[in-house]
Amino acid sequence: ENASIDNVSECGFPWMNLTRMREHGKHLVGQPLDFTAMSNLDKGKTAQNSICFLSSLDIHVEPAESGMMTSVVTIDIIGSRFLYNMVRIIVGTLVDLGLYGYVKKSGACKHTLGEADPKAMQNVLKSRNRAHASQGAPAQGLCLMEVFYNQTGVRWI
Repeated sequence: ENASIDNVSECGFPWMNLTRMREHGKHLVGQPLDFTAMSNLDKGKTAQNSICFLSSLDIHVEPAESGMMTSVVTIDIIGSRFLYNMVRIIVGTLVDLGLYGYVKKSGACKHTLGEADPKAMQNVLKSRNRAHASQGAPAQGLCLMEVFYNQTGVRWI
């Protein structure tokens, strides 16, 4: 099954640890959290409400299709609402954690070169500081899949 591929060399990403990315992703799901650190706001401005609820964050591998060199790593995020650039910053931070084990440009985590920081994502969120999260993932490949409307409001996916 695709979702169970953890040996990333099998999927064409030998340098990325998907298991570690999934572990860090779990810290973002299941409860309302302050995502200030995962938002690009203009300097000096704060969001009126930076609390968001992510109901799921799934990282899975889709096998390479004919003619493709590598498989595709897909990150699906479902939430009640999103801040400006929040998904791009979450993905960029997860990629840093998968590649290096720590947030590369972060002052929020203390690490030794080559040593993974298991609390990196929690430290970024607690900091409420955008400078402690990674660079956002590029917009290419980011795609709004579906919007759910219900009686209590709109849920974006």
